[in-house]
Amino acid sequence: MKRIALIGLTIIAVFAMAAAASGRIMVLELYTDAGPLAPGADIHAFSSSFSFTTSSGEVECPKSDLSGTLANNESTKDKGNIAAASFGGGIENLCQGTFGLAAIAAEHTPWPIEFTNKGAAALKSVAFKATFFALGDAHCYYAARKVKGKIPLSGSVRITIERQVFKLTKESAEPCPKRAIVSGAFQLTSTSDEEELELHVRVKPGPK
Repeated sequence: MKRIALIGLTIIAVFAMAAAASGRIMVLELYTDAGPLAPGADIHAFSSSFSFTTSSGEVECPKSDLSGTLANNESTKDKGNIAAASFGGGIENLCQGTFGLAAIAAEHTPWPIEFTNKGAAALKSVAFKATFFALGDAHCYYAARKVKGKIPLSGSVRITIERQVFKLTKESAEPCPKRAIVSGAFQLTSTSDEEELELHVRVKPGPK
């Protein structure tokens, strides 16, 4: 596995040196087996490891789905929007925590998303509502201006998010925990001719 990763990094380095020599910039291309994604193509992100920690304990969502569209491709920053998100997969299709079940719902979509030719990913203006049944059905609202993640620069697209802080918003009330620290990994796909295909990424020299 390390050897494959090393080969991928070597190829990227060769492309980068060739692009620098020709004065061309390196761009990020998102593609499937059907070819490069066109602007407007759908994107889906799936996770079995989305979780967040609060002062009251940890909440895990065994099944999290995000869906949206890609705005541009083959750029230094490929951008899009996440139009819908759902979180659950546990008992009664809810998320589950050390202090009981919780219902998690996306707020204020769409969320802008971007991927860069440096291997960075980001979701912006992200918000969600957590209903904690063990805390008297408390409705707690959390938001983050920017959620940072990482993606590989070759192979299948997997966004890794580690310990991103979401703050409690003014719509919330006691006894809501003051913040949620979010982590997870999302695998990306896209649909072509009604077939769900794994999304891949590569960095290559841009047009002259």
